[in-house]
Amino acid sequence: MKTSFFIVLTMLFALTCTQGYAQKTRKEERSQKEILAARAVADIVREKKIIAIINKATPSGERMRSIDDYPFKLVNDSLSCNLPFFGSSSGALWGSDNLTIQASGYKISLLNGKFNLDNHTYVLTFEFNTVNSESMKCTLTIFLNTKVNILIEGSRTTMSYDGFLDIDAIKAFFY
Repeated sequence: MKTSFFIVLTMLFALTCTQGYAQKTRKEERSQKEILAARAVADIVREKKIIAIINKATPSGERMRSIDDYPFKLVNDSLSCNLPFFGSSSGALWGSDNLTIQASGYKISLLNGKFNLDNHTYVLTFEFNTVNSESMKCTLTIFLNTKVNILIEGSRTTMSYDGFLDIDAIKAFFY
């Protein structure tokens, strides 16, 4: 009786140890993936080859809306995007009834670009003109886990967009 009790106790102990080892391995794997993603983000920002997929929009003072996937490309000093707009405008849009925030290879004026040590993000602030000749100010925040937040201000209601870096598209397009 004592021997069978000892064998069962030994088996339970061995089973517990192997589960603990497997959890450490998963944590190590996740940590390794996070390090690789952070390095990829750093390379993308340094080389100014940013391609993001935007899938959420938040008008100022309203709740977040899920939207279709919209590409946002910032390559060197050139911006291409066609983002939906929900809200009001304080000025008339001359020559168009298109309310999207649209830029097609337009040059940007980089105002500020830095790495924020407190929340581990890259923050780029720049200005650009849309297809409708509107002047917009954009704050692009890139998190080390490849998530992206874009805040666009101008003569319209401020809009916030959320999405993620498209690492595969960046590799296919540039490398």
